[in-house]
Amino acid sequence: MSHKYKVGIIGGGVSGLTAAAALTKHGHQVSVFERTDRIDETHGGFLMWPQANNIFKKIGIAEKIAPNINLINEVLTVDIEGKLLSKALLDFGNENCYSINKKDLMEALVEEVGQQNISHIKFVETIINDENGVTIKFKDESEYTFDLLIGADGANSKVRELIFKTQQKPAYMGYTIWQGIADMPGANMNEDTIIEAYGDGKKIAITPLGYGKYAWWAASTSSHRRLEHLNAGRKKKVVQRYKNFYKLINEVLKTTPEETIIKNAAFTSPPDARNIWGKGKVILIGDAAHPCAPDRGISASLAIEDAFYLSELISTYTSPEAAFKQFTTSRVSRVTTLIKMAKEHGELGLWKSSFAIFIRNFLLKNVLAKSSRKMFDTIAKMD
Repeated sequence: MSHKYKVGIIGGGVSGLTAAAALTKHGHQVSVFERTDRIDETHGGFLMWPQANNIFKKIGIAEKIAPNINLINEVLTVDIEGKLLSKALLDFGNENCYSINKKDLMEALVEEVGQQNISHIKFVETIINDENGVTIKFKDESEYTFDLLIGADGANSKVRELIFKTQQKPAYMGYTIWQGIADMPGANMNEDTIIEAYGDGKKIAITPLGYGKYAWWAASTSSHRRLEHLNAGRKKKVVQRYKNFYKLINEVLKTTPEETIIKNAAFTSPPDARNIWGKGKVILIGDAAHPCAPDRGISASLAIEDAFYLSELISTYTSPEAAFKQFTTSRVSRVTTLIKMAKEHGELGLWKSSFAIFIRNFLLKNVLAKSSRKMFDTIAKMD
């Protein structure tokens, strides 16, 4: 018989809140601790693969988000001038891919978890992890003890740092990522089509959210990884950076409100931490466990899968340690495969030299269509 646990979750992002919602469904007592003052003040959009929708049905939010989703049927890859390089259909039988505004998804998750179970402006200072449970002390001098702790606090996880006593940070992948949402009613773009445009050391993907809104994320090679989501002038910077791309790209960027634009760096796991996600009564999920480039929704997909699968194991196994061991053993192969795919796809779009771009575009037109389809099939399938 499974136990009902008192569970602490550090991080109120998509992985943390999905885990909280799933665990609550199983009758566990869950508390979420988030650094920001409001979870719903988030920007950007998600591409959701079929398994995410199945998970959302099981945790009870599929109907809540249904009015806000937008079906996605194909991905077009184009060059800097907008010329078609490849096309891939997202057809998975009766299963669908869809996009959703991140704000809408987070609001549904918060409602399901219950605002009363979420504490804000909480910065972890120490974690005591022993046979009696897990005690967390925060910078505001508050202290909580749980039967187990889930670290869902992103690529620069404080939980990872404290539990594994490591100062080694996630490895920077050599490019930064801008994100935003454009408001373009009547835009000359199909509402069911994602466009990925590749340039010289730069790429941008545009995902329709429906109702004339378009989420985009743009990557460019950079030796700097400074965040700029609070700095004035960020819109001017990103418009200037992508000015050589074709007309639609420029229109999308120019119609994006500056307050929706954020900048982050792309990370992967540090060499000493790959496939090591748990210790004692503490487990990491999502980017805290395995940072991943955001290409084609892979990062969000893995985070949602992690959260749900872990909640099922916690609710089935007789101890947290046994559940955590099975979680890591079962997830490593899929996570490793998808992170490798995200890395390879991410780097492909950032080739710089004229010769490299010529080769890339030739391959996309003539060779890589099957590879892209295999990638989509792998993402869409969860064993």
